[in-house]
Amino acid sequence: MLRTLALVFSALVACGGAPLDKATATPATASTSPSVTPGAGSIEPSPSTSSSTTASEPPPTALDGRPMLGPFKNLAEACKSLVSGDETSKSKSKTKAFDCLPGANLTQPPKASPIDRAMLVVVTDKAVPDVSVTHLALHLVGGWFVDAEGPEAFTDAAMSKTYRTDIVPGSGPAVFLAGALPNTTYGIRYDLLELTHVVATDPVTGKKGAAQFHGVRDTMLLCALGPSGAPSCLDPIRTELQLGKNGVAPEEPAAMAFSIVDGRWTVASSQHVQMLRGAGHLETHQEMPLSGAYVLHFP
Repeated sequence: MLRTLALVFSALVACGGAPLDKATATPATASTSPSVTPGAGSIEPSPSTSSSTTASEPPPTALDGRPMLGPFKNLAEACKSLVSGDETSKSKSKTKAFDCLPGANLTQPPKASPIDRAMLVVVTDKAVPDVSVTHLALHLVGGWFVDAEGPEAFTDAAMSKTYRTDIVPGSGPAVFLAGALPNTTYGIRYDLLELTHVVATDPVTGKKGAAQFHGVRDTMLLCALGPSGAPSCLDPIRTELQLGKNGVAPEEPAAMAFSIVDGRWTVASSQHVQMLRGAGHLETHQEMPLSGAYVLHFP
């Protein structure tokens, strides 16, 4: 069984957040981990942030960013907040002992950006070692902020352990300048890859075979500084699963198609884009399909 943390942090140390293009996907197949470049998903500043809605067009749906936790003096304090949470946190009563491992710095933001450092941290419940959550951490002049939500690495169908999902860095983040996201000053996008593996069981002996590559998808983390000046993030958004052929991962899986036009982000139903609700609590998340026009709001 593959170890999620080893994959994540060996890739981070080796690449510092750079695209992964030669990493091993599974020991069984020795196939390469694909890299994803958010080229098609780069944010384009809107020529106009207002747009009239005709009678035939439904009004856009608001996607609200959640304030990041913080500020904290250091990453150790930020890590503690991810498992202690507030009184309503679902993970509060379930996570007694945990590991919170920081990775290497991601791409250095420009000097003009109030975000001067960006990192990934991974939280693992020691009672459930096959499950972990990857979080984005940002440093501003006031200290460290960390996103309470994040994509999960886990074993699907826990009893049978048929599928396994691992999270690995995709490509360096882009730090957006003023005007790239409506009503924000700066923002950051970071893409992660979700690699899924399948384990087959011999119907005669009952023995499980080696993990074989199954599919890959891009997961986008998007955070920004709104009018409050504090960072907030959307829930993780991911593409549909792109299946591999003969146990080999696609060399260049499709990145999240993302652009702001007239203050809106429009998602075609054919893209099969999902937002992960309730991720980041070491529990099962809800998958919310996205389709139509959306207005992004960062408080």
